[in-house]
Amino acid sequence: MSDSAPDAAVRHVRLAIVFAGVMAVVGFWFSLTPSLIPRPAEFSGVVAALAALLGYVVGSLIVAGYRFFLERPADTTVRVGLLTTPVLVGMVGTGLVLRQYLNWQSQLRQLMGMPSLGWGHVPILLAVAFAVFVILFALSRLARGAFRLVSKPIARVVPRRVAALVALVTLAAISISFVNGVVRDTALQSLDRAFSELNNDDVPEFSKPGVTELSGGPESLVTWESLGREGRIFVADAATVGELEAFGAESPVQPVRTYVGVATAGGIDAEAELAVRELQRQGGFDRAVLSVITTTGTGWVNENASLALEYIYGGDTAQVSMQYSYLPSPLSFMIDQGRAREAGRALFDAVYAQ
Repeated sequence: MSDSAPDAAVRHVRLAIVFAGVMAVVGFWFSLTPSLIPRPAEFSGVVAALAALLGYVVGSLIVAGYRFFLERPADTTVRVGLLTTPVLVGMVGTGLVLRQYLNWQSQLRQLMGMPSLGWGHVPILLAVAFAVFVILFALSRLARGAFRLVSKPIARVVPRRVAALVALVTLAAISISFVNGVVRDTALQSLDRAFSELNNDDVPEFSKPGVTELSGGPESLVTWESLGREGRIFVADAATVGELEAFGAESPVQPVRTYVGVATAGGIDAEAELAVRELQRQGGFDRAVLSVITTTGTGWVNENASLALEYIYGGDTAQVSMQYSYLPSPLSFMIDQGRAREAGRALFDAVYAQ
């Protein structure tokens, strides 16, 4: 008897684990389907890990729900030897999906003028995916242990299903409070410091302009340093008269680009008014085209659209924009989603009031 029990444990595995594993692999495959933007290997690895964990959780919940409602007394097991074919199919399928993923990403990169990917991209993706999956899986097992620890004493005084619900609600409330009160604040403070430093970083390839038509240049009402990283890029990358002449423009003029950085004038309305005064100083209202631009969270402006407008009109253009944050748009949306709307409305109203 003592020899058969270990042997049985080696030769059998719970069907629930097998099903959850299959769902995890399927989730991993779906994470590698075509995307709208090129993905770095690290980012793809994180997405793949999240998708695999989601698949594992879905598979586990399906099995758990089946047992919960049908009151199955024991786990169904399968012989390990029967898993050879599914494992081989999973390995071959993963290889094919990775190959197609590289093809999709390479095609997308070629369309965007970026170099294609090689197989060296795959080990990084797999390593990141594995590490993130293991960490998240360990946290999920910790949460499961906490659930059992809380529900067990409650189940002594109330029915098992009621105890499970009470334990779930209790842990959810504790987790949400902890995340909002500790993790969220700490993470946001760290991100705020990091992106604040990034906003102040210099961009060596872009220097302070020497013409009055660009913010941060001579006689400007705003300093070059106050524009922020994205503002300095936007201003310094304006088309020059020489570039417009080379393009074939007749009698080109220096385009006007007006930009006001975040926290420059003590409030959104004050910054919008400062942007209008700067635009007036530059003669922006006398140009054939006046474009009011809203930025992303970091203050980024689509440079391709801005340059296209200047080349079409031979530089007889004025473009004005205002930075409302230095955080990426998703973070800015989470912290203060109304600020972007208020900044855009304030800038448009200030310009149209002239």
